[in-house]
Parts: sequence; structure tokens; C-alpha cells
Amino acid sequence: HPPRSTNIFLLFLYIILKSFQFQFSVFDVTPMPTSITPPPTLQEVQDYNDITDIAKLVSRTGTFDENCDVNLSSSSRCTNGSQSAQQQAIEYLTFNDTIFRTWVNQPRELRPPEEVMIQRYILTLMGFAMNTQTWLNNTNWLNGEIDVCEWHGIECDSFNAIVSGQNIQLSRNINPSETTTAQMVKWISLNHNNLNGNIPEELTFLRHMERMEFWNNTIQGSIPNNIEQLTNLRRMWIEVNQITGTIPTGIGNLTKIETLYFGDNNLQGELPSQIGNLIEMNSLSMYGNNLNGTIPSELSMCTKLTKLFIENNSFTGSLPENIGNLNLLADFRAFNNRLEGSFPASMSNLSAMKTFYIDTNSISGELTDSIVSGWSSLKNFEANNNKFNGTISDEFGRLENLITLVLADNLINDTIPDNLCESGSLHKIDLSRNAYIHGQIGNKLQNCQKMTTLNLGSNQMTGTIPSYIGSMDTLHTLLLHDNNFNGTIPAAELAQAPALKSLELHHNQLTGSTESICLDTQVSVGDLTVFTEDKLEVFTTDCDGEGIDCTCCTDCF
Repeated sequence: HPPRSTNIFLLFLYIILKSFQFQFSVFDVTPMPTSITPPPTLQEVQDYNDITDIAKLVSRTGTFDENCDVNLSSSSRCTNGSQSAQQQAIEYLTFNDTIFRTWVNQPRELRPPEEVMIQRYILTLMGFAMNTQTWLNNTNWLNGEIDVCEWHGIECDSFNAIVSGQNIQLSRNINPSETTTAQMVKWISLNHNNLNGNIPEELTFLRHMERMEFWNNTIQGSIPNNIEQLTNLRRMWIEVNQITGTIPTGIGNLTKIETLYFGDNNLQGELPSQIGNLIEMNSLSMYGNNLNGTIPSELSMCTKLTKLFIENNSFTGSLPENIGNLNLLADFRAFNNRLEGSFPASMSNLSAMKTFYIDTNSISGELTDSIVSGWSSLKNFEANNNKFNGTISDEFGRLENLITLVLADNLINDTIPDNLCESGSLHKIDLSRNAYIHGQIGNKLQNCQKMTTLNLGSNQMTGTIPSYIGSMDTLHTLLLHDNNFNGTIPAAELAQAPALKSLELHHNQLTGSTESICLDTQVSVGDLTVFTEDKLEVFTTDCDGEGIDCTCCTDCF
């Protein structure tokens, strides 16, 4: 028999153990198993070193975790949560990518071209750098058993691939004998896919890429400085993101580029003069950034341009003297900048221009007949909130395609041209807030039967309101306030304008009743016709004083 003291100790231990058992049963506490990552095998160590050597051909040394190689060799994987995307890519390829491990386990003479291996590393790196787990569509991305050409948004084609990765930096001068045909990335198109993070610099080593499209995501960071390496790029579309920094001067090396869309980001600095090297470019979009400085005169060398969007920036100075060289330009938007000076004479050469928005700048001088007459294709011209002076060119009335003419908030001193509606194509005329536009409307606008908006407010116009305005079937907005119009309001005629919804006549010298304007909807009740609804959404007159009776005005002055 054991000693009595031993029995007491065992009893005491039994009670303690039972107590713990009871507590675990009450709170349902189950000890969690500990997950232990097994140490890498010798083969994995060798794979890791080989893959790192390949990565270093395109990635800067400082982007790797310098301690990882040591840790791995001493039988512990790198698990630092702050790893770079480059480091994550190397480890993924080492431990999770079947295709890549198969490649590195083969003798070098049986491996695919090293440029193909580099390509897989770059796209894997991109997946980590731009957070594939948040994408709307990440089909096949970071799938270690599927070729990158089958990853969502990737398109490949047959190109010459460099056999030895040591030559990747000399790709433009590589001897064809040192290449072999392989499937290489031609397009990356991941628009509207919830991408974030930064565009990795390594992406610029995909030298066969012709299209890079990341439109409408939340990408941050800057445009890669070595962008000039993508010499085969034809389309770069990174609009509507949060990209910062400046536009690299190396952009001028992309001499095959046709479409360059950087709009709606947070870019700053100047538009580099090297932009003039892009002689194949037909579309340039830089709108909605923080760009400043002058518009480089070299831009006039891009004679294939059909679209130029530089609005909502802080560009200063005048338009380039030779901007008329862009004689294929059809859509030019430069509104909301700080441009000044007058239009250069060469502007008359822009015969293909259909849309021209130059509003909210400080451009001055006169819109001369010689310039306006050259805009034979013009449909939409908006130049409000500038400092234009002089007269309104008669040539506007001869532009057969002109739909919109907006010259509000300028310093124009003229009457409405007699022939302004000669072509009959105008839908919108806005000459408001010039202070020096005077004279009568008379019959000058009678041929504008497609009119939807007529705004002559805040000028010095006189005479009566023509009754023919009521025959304009599409007229929606008529703003004649703050002038010196007199006579009787042609209420009966205006009531016949079926589309009219906004009528502002206040601060004039008008008289008369507005009853027929106020009554619109007709409902038959037996032999009676009852008017039940107000016609207008906005109707203002000088109805606070004598002379005008208005029962439906939304504002009286």
C-alpha cells in the first residue's frame, strides 16, 4: 500500500482534474489544434532560389525581404505579414504554383524561354500588388495549374520570346536567334473590376503588350517610370482611378500608341513636351487631373488626333500657335482651365471639329469670321465665362451643322446677327450675361424652329417679344429676364408652345395678362372644357407691381 500522504495527494489531484473537466463541459471550451507550417524540403529551397533569381531579372533587389532566403534555408518559411508583393509572388510560385515548379525542376535546356517564366512571375506579382481577392472577376488568377493566357482579362498571341532572361533588359536589340515562338501577353483588360493597389513597375517588361486597360477602378500609386519600355503599346486606358504623381517623360517613347486615356485621376505637373512624339495617337484624354503649365506646342505634331480632352485642369497660357495642324480634330474639350490670350489664326484649319468646349477660361479677343468660317463641321460650341469681345460672327449662321452656340458671360458688344438662324439647325442659343448685347429680336430667330433653349437674359435687349416664338414646337426653356423688353406679353402664342416648361420674363417693362399661359391641361366635362393644371415648372414676371397679372408665377419680382 502507498503511504497515506500519497493517497491524499492523489485524491487532491483527482479533485482538481474533475473541476477542470466540469468547467470545460459548462463553457464548451475545446482546445484548438495548433497549425504548424511544415518546413520546406530541400527541393523547395532550391526552387525558391531559382525563382528568386528569375524575379531579380525584372524586380529591384530592394523589393525583396532580405531575410527570407536565410529563414527558408534554415527550415522556416517567410510569413511576415508586411511582405512586398514581389516577395509574396516568389513564395506563391515556390509553394503553390504547379506550373512554375514543374518548369524550375526541369533541366534548363528543357525549360520554356525565360521570358515566359518572367511573364508568369510578373502577372502573379500583379495579382498580389492589385489584390485579386477584391476583384469582381478574378477567374483563374493565381491558379497554379492554369496558363496565364487563360486568366480573366488576359489575351495572348504568338510572339518571339527571349530564351535567356539575362537579355530581358536588352530586348529591343536582341538577336532573333536568341528567341523562340511562345504565347505572350498581348492585352490586359480589367476595366471596372474593383482593382486597387499600385501598378507594378514589372508590368512594363511585358514588351509585347498592345493594350493596358484598367479604367474605372481604385488604383493608386503612380504611372511606372519605366513606361517607355512598352514600345508596342497601342492603347493605355487608366481613367477613373486615384493615380498620383507626374506623367513620365518616357511616355514619348510609346510611338505606336493610338489611345492614351489618363483622365479623372490625381496627376499633377506639366504635360511633357515628349507627347509630341506620339504621331500615331488619335485620342488623348487628360481631363480631371491637377495638371498645370502650358499646353506644349509639340502637341501640334500629333496630326492624327481626333479627340483631345484636357478639361478640368489648371493649364495656363495660350493655345499653341500651330494647333491648326490638328486638322482631323473632331472633339476638343479644354473647359475649366486658366487659358488666356486669343485664338491663334491657325484655328481656322480645324475643319473637322464637331465639338469645341472652351468655357470657363480667360480667353479674350474676337471670334473672327476667318476663324469661324473654317469650322464647317461644327455642331457644339460652348465658350461661356471667358473674355471674348467684339461682335458675333455672321459665319455662325452659315454653319449648317451647328446645334449649340453658347457665348454667355463674355464681353461681346453686338446685336443678334440677322442670319443667326440661316441654317435652321440651332437647338440652343445662350448669349446671356454679356451686358453689351443690345437691339431687338425681331424676325432674326424665326427660322430656328428646332430650338429647345433660348437664353438672352441679363443683356440690354429692347423691343417686343416676337409671337412666332410660340410656334417653336421643341422650345423647352425661354429666358429673357433682365433686359429692356417692352409691350404686351404674347401669352396666347406662348401658350401654344407644347414643350415649354421654363419661362423667365422678370426685370423688363412688359405688361398684360398671363392667364392663357397659366392654364394648360384640358379636361372635357360634358359640354364644358376645364383647365386643370399649370403648364410651366418655372415662370417669373414682374407681377409684384402693376401691369402684369400672373396667377401661376413661381416667382414675382
